Amino acid sequence: MNRSCLPEEYGELRRLIHALHEKTITSTERDQLEVWICRDKEARKIYAEYMNLYAALRWRIRQESEPGAAPPEQDSPASRTPILGFLGECFQRGTSFLPGSTAWLLVALIGLPALALALLAFRQSGQAPANNGPVATIVHAYDCTGTVSDSNHPLSVGTRLAAGQTVTLERGLVEIQFAQGARVILEERASLEVRGVNASRLTVGRLAATVPESAHGFTVETPAATVVDLGTDFGVSVDGDKTAEAHVFGGQIEVTTKATPECPAPWISCLREGQAARIRLTEKNEVAGIETITASSDDFVRQFPVGLPAENNVESKSGSPTHQMIASVDRRWAVSGNRTPIGPFDRHTDPLPSDTRGLRSGVPFYSDRVYTVGTVNKALIGADYVRTFNSDKFSSRHWYHIKLATYRDEVFLMVLVDDRIEKRKPGKQQWVVDQIVSRFARPGDFVDTGYEIILEEGPDGLRSMSAFGKMVPTKDASGKPIKYSFCASGWPPGRITYPMFAVLPEAPQP
Repeated sequence: MNRSCLPEEYGELRRLIHALHEKTITSTERDQLEVWICRDKEARKIYAEYMNLYAALRWRIRQESEPGAAPPEQDSPASRTPILGFLGECFQRGTSFLPGSTAWLLVALIGLPALALALLAFRQSGQAPANNGPVATIVHAYDCTGTVSDSNHPLSVGTRLAAGQTVTLERGLVEIQFAQGARVILEERASLEVRGVNASRLTVGRLAATVPESAHGFTVETPAATVVDLGTDFGVSVDGDKTAEAHVFGGQIEVTTKATPECPAPWISCLREGQAARIRLTEKNEVAGIETITASSDDFVRQFPVGLPAENNVESKSGSPTHQMIASVDRRWAVSGNRTPIGPFDRHTDPLPSDTRGLRSGVPFYSDRVYTVGTVNKALIGADYVRTFNSDKFSSRHWYHIKLATYRDEVFLMVLVDDRIEKRKPGKQQWVVDQIVSRFARPGDFVDTGYEIILEEGPDGLRSMSAFGKMVPTKDASGKPIKYSFCASGWPPGRITYPMFAVLPEAPQP
């Protein structure tokens, strides 16, 4: 631990130990304490001291009670986790040990926690090495180029990875699922070593991890620090200078810096949702600085834009395959409701995923209506699209914030609007589009492509929508994805102004 953090960190450790003893500890706190004890020598020492203290107090109470009186009831500190459960069981047995002599009782009460810790250390150091079988599998691959160490096998869906193998990704994305259930999305220009069924080492690059309960404790080691999951979704990045960042999107993680001769006591911190830390190293790989920052999910690809196998790709009119181009959609300040198929939703509920093969006849269209696409102009087939909320036409202040996949420098971004606008007032359709894109585009930038789609809206009949579009960049000069914000048009009042959004990798050709 960092010496500057002693009062705060050790105070929290003591609080957790006391809560464990009093059986008031939560499952999350119990997991945090377990990881802390496993990874920090000083924490183990403090734990043993407090267990000894509780045992001594228990012995004293026994000695001060009247002869023949039953000892006071003592809560057991045993936990449901294997490590603390083992230590707690030793303590419980120590406090309930039948006294042959008070001297032997005292030895048992004070010695058992230390013995438990020694056995734990032996157990950790004596664990059998993992076998050479696969411990992870590449489950998705998107426009990727890279290699697997010690293998001539290219990066592709189904590639099985053994402990010790390193995935070097030069371009695109891969999603790797570990044997215990953790999934990581690895972005281009990255190197990740698979270290076991629930552990990895990121040397350079960026990943986002989703960890189910079965993979609790999933570990990502970096040159600067080690990140341990405590039940969460998180992101880790490592720059070329070995600066590491850990961002928490939900739940908690533990971040531990590397111990060095200059700084033998590592810094340990528990980060919660919305928090992040940046750790910098010197040229000698020693910790140069630790900075607490705000977590940024925008810097990570958290939802895999599935690249379909070549034989299943939908082709545009130009003959080039179309992949999903939308990386994320953030809906804000819209309306709440409870409609099929999404069920209950509020003003900030994000849309349901669109069909992975893009726009075509029969795919679902809205998130809050069971309507489908009827016919699609051939030039628009395969476009990635957003399953917007039909109910949001009643909100004059809603926003949709869209980020595009950055695997192409530019894509064709489209806004599709109801043709009834033009029928009601010729020329107004372009004005409505200009209002929707006014946050980032000038009037007239989005032009009418001449193509349309037809929606089958059940009892309401068929609705045609015209596509207006423009080629736009996907990322800024630093390589970060650009956020495009679309607002409500505000005209005309009522039920016919609602747009949809779609993306093609290139402008549709006549």
